[in-house]
Amino acid sequence: MEARMPNWERGVENILFAIQEFRKLKPGLDWGKLILIGHSNGGDMVMLFAARHPLLVDKAISLDHRRMKMPRIRKPRLYTLRGCDYEADEGVLPGIKEQEEFHMRVVKLEGVTHSGMGGAERRNSTSWSIGLYLSLSSEVRIARWWRDAQGRDFPRRSGLVLLK
Repeated sequence: MEARMPNWERGVENILFAIQEFRKLKPGLDWGKLILIGHSNGGDMVMLFAARHPLLVDKAISLDHRRMKMPRIRKPRLYTLRGCDYEADEGVLPGIKEQEEFHMRVVKLEGVTHSGMGGAERRNSTSWSIGLYLSLSSEVRIARWWRDAQGRDFPRRSGLVLLK
């Protein structure tokens, strides 16, 4: 975990930068409804962001992150979708009591692999397909909107910033 921390910290800085820039461009949005989603390493970054900046996001969702401990906090609401082929490191995921105490949710997805969450495998589930479509289309819309507003490509980032 220590070897990955500098990468995760850069990811947190990138997410914070993106939020600050979007706030300048769209001050009229309801920034209290911000949702962060990250897959794998991006999920580790989203959990670290939630721990360091809990008042900036409403929900943080990881897709099969493995190493960053989910912070045991009530705000923001934390969720993790788990694939069936890899386990998280010891202590990363909350137990049943902690899930209840902190209103966290761990959802295990049978038949969905780690790489499948990243879009590498075709999903048969309608709800999964819709969720993947919404995530990808939101990312594309944000990137296009940024390019149009700023006249340049959106800065490289880890973790997906979704506005609701």
